[in-house]
This record gives sequence, structure tokens and C-alpha cells, in this order.
Amino acid sequence: MTGSFYDSDIEAGRWKAANGRSCVSFRTSDGIGPYHSSACVRGDHLEGQTWAEHRAFLFNWSAVRTR
Repeated sequence: MTGSFYDSDIEAGRWKAANGRSCVSFRTSDGIGPYHSSACVRGDHLEGQTWAEHRAFLFNWSAVRTR
């Protein structure tokens, strides 16, 4: 998997379809430390979370594809 997330290149990423759903997991960086993100498709959008241990936060998010 390649691309970017919040203007940061995806350094490592994988996706898999199993058990009736498609999910992704990937790592990005802000230059100080890593961000670990994962998400699954739910209907017409993604639901995910991003964890940044060096920033002491876990952020829940959702995304919709723009057309």
C-alpha cells in the first residue's frame, strides 16, 4: 500500500479483505516519531484510529472519499 496521510508519506502499509470487511494498517511519521493508523470500510466511509505514543494520544477518525 502506498500514498500519504495528513501530508505524510506512508512508510509501511498493508490491507486485507477478510471476514466480510476490508481493512488497512499503516505507519507514517511527523519527523519526530511514528504514527500508527488502522481503519476499516464501513458502508461508504472508513472508520479508523491513529496512535502516536510520542504525542500521548489516540485519535478516532472517519473519512469519506471525495468525488
